[in-house]
Amino acid sequence: MTIRIMVLMVVFWGLAAVGAFAEEINPVVGKDNAVTLRESDLKRLISYQSPEVQKKLQEEPEHRVNLARQLLTTNAIAAKARNAGFDKKPEVMEQLGYLIDQFLAQEYLVKIVTASVVVSESELKKYYKEHEPEFLLPEKIKARHIFIEVSKDAGPEGKAKSLSRAEGVRQRLKTGEDFAKLAQETSDDADTARKGGELGVISPGKTNSEEFEKAAFSLK
Repeated sequence: MTIRIMVLMVVFWGLAAVGAFAEEINPVVGKDNAVTLRESDLKRLISYQSPEVQKKLQEEPEHRVNLARQLLTTNAIAAKARNAGFDKKPEVMEQLGYLIDQFLAQEYLVKIVTASVVVSESELKKYYKEHEPEFLLPEKIKARHIFIEVSKDAGPEGKAKSLSRAEGVRQRLKTGEDFAKLAQETSDDADTARKGGELGVISPGKTNSEEFEKAAFSLK
């Protein structure tokens, strides 16, 4: 009996040692009620990312922590959704099927169809030279405006009044008043006035006013 107990104790000790060793070489990096995320799991998931993302995750450890947290959060929410039968809903199943097909097609193209395709540097240079205009980005500017409205049926008096308003705003800008605040106060374009006259980024030919574009792109 004593020998058997000793053998069992040795076996239990051996199992505990193996468990501790496994824990040491493959530590837990995150855990919730249902899922344990180990280092090997995280490495495998990182390997699925693009080379650029992998490099960033290696260089900045805090991003690895954020990724682990995101994976655990997503898994926990997905588990609740499954428990609620959400994955059995027809509309959800249809969308899941579409996502699966899209992923399979992408993986097949990358790993099978294009895996053996090799393009030399000389071919790349030749293609670029032949298609250079396609790679050039158009000039862009970030613009604000103060819009003074003149109705289409405005007579000479109405036009003069609007012109006088515009000139008054111009003079205030010349004295150094803040453009954004003036836009909020005086612009007739309510949508952009709330944003200090912000129009965003503009490319040539993307507005409905050739005169406006010409004036905007001629500014310093």
